[in-house]
Amino acid sequence: MYLNNGSFQQMPKLSTEKLTEFFTHKVLSNLKAKELITDTAIAQVLSQSHTGFSALGSPKSQTKAAGWGSQSSLATEREDSS
Repeated sequence: MYLNNGSFQQMPKLSTEKLTEFFTHKVLSNLKAKELITDTAIAQVLSQSHTGFSALGSPKSQTKAAGWGSQSSLATEREDSS
């Protein structure tokens, strides 16, 4: 992550299991709050061995996601202001 002084600091390692659990809970609870999913559908999703939720995915997808950060508008703005 970029700090206020413009330097970059690597984020600490996170537990992918806990992050996935948090992400799953947030997505499903937001969908339910907007009445876009029922309790039955939530139970069905959570009963699957592969729910489709993943915090970080495979190492290949992590590398791809890391590349997206360098293409973000913030990264572009930093390059343009140099």
